[in-house]
Amino acid sequence: KVDGSGDALKQIKECNYQQKYLADGKRIILIGIDFDSNSRNVVGFAWDAVK
Repeated sequence: KVDGSGDALKQIKECNYQQKYLADGKRIILIGIDFDSNSRNVVGFAWDAVK
């Protein structure tokens, strides 16, 4: 997420992007990365295991 408020992982969970992969039976890791367009750097990183 670019210039977000540190909520990239929250957005992934709310939009339920992982849903179509749940039936595969594999471990799913959600990764949210926040970028700052001014500094052109990563300003936040979060992850969570779903399965």
